[in-house]
Amino acid sequence: MLVIMKYLFTLPFFLVCFSSMGQESLPTNFAIGLGTNGAVVRWHFSDNLSTIARFEYSHNDQGRLEPQLNFIGRFVKHELGNVYTGLGIAFDLVGGENSGYDLRLPVGLEYFPFEGKNISFGLETGFLLYNTTNGGDRADFRSFGLFELNFYL
Repeated sequence: MLVIMKYLFTLPFFLVCFSSMGQESLPTNFAIGLGTNGAVVRWHFSDNLSTIARFEYSHNDQGRLEPQLNFIGRFVKHELGNVYTGLGIAFDLVGGENSGYDLRLPVGLEYFPFEGKNISFGLETGFLLYNTTNGGDRADFRSFGLFELNFYL
């Protein structure tokens, strides 16, 4: 029962990305993709502000199910791509001794290789503060990186 409840958490998580999105914003501002950190949903709700939602699953000794939500701002825009930074949070839903959350400080590059700008490649790195909720609080500062392929609808 607990596992089902953890999986049900992800549905409202992704609905946050779609809650105020109108039909007029779909063709240029909404993307889905795949990357080294799982499935990706991007929504640009203004010229400079965006939301990136990721859903990561990995199967190791304990398994890992981690939805992420990042709020980003683009500070360099060019016809071939943009550079962004922001703030995000991720939750480990499977549990175990390493369950908890990550506070993320991403810095990324999104590159549009084709003229139509309906496909993009993303590279992201940054730092995260990992806080373990089971067995006491423990925080450490470490880096991360990822690669994505996005399709704009």
